[in-house]
Amino acid sequence: MVTQHYEAFRERFGFDDWKGANRLEQDLEVHDLALPRDLIPGLDAERVRHIDPGDGTRLLRASWTVPDKPGALLLLDIRECPSREAAHEVLLELLANMQSPEVRRIEDAPGDVAFSYAAAVALIFARGNLAVSLANGGSEMASVEPIARKIDDWIIRSGSSSPQPANMA
Repeated sequence: MVTQHYEAFRERFGFDDWKGANRLEQDLEVHDLALPRDLIPGLDAERVRHIDPGDGTRLLRASWTVPDKPGALLLLDIRECPSREAAHEVLLELLANMQSPEVRRIEDAPGDVAFSYAAAVALIFARGNLAVSLANGGSEMASVEPIARKIDDWIIRSGSSSPQPANMA
């Protein structure tokens, strides 16, 4: 991002207030994620793939269809970053790409920090060293928050954790 725009996004989304945030009692790191196709009961996994963006992160990209909503398509991106701080920088980049005045931070949400666009349309969050984006990509909308919570629970179970240092808690 161009520095002037980057600083504007940092200020708009209160980056300094949430950078490094951790809602767990331990540090969490997740590496080499393998997304189970049956992670979200009732949804059909259409495609799951790993991509190397060439920036030191790994991208897991998946899409699901919703059987009772033929026009619904859910798109998931999980970026595995080298650190929590790097994941928060990626989250800021995702926020900048949303390009909507309706994006807002949500407190009681998945992840260490989360933002949503129009409630059911899209939700992005960071958990540990991961930045996660879940969005509707079809003509029909499916609620993303309950699915994001299931993904977050799976991330917590998949990661390795260590207690936070006493001065970090």
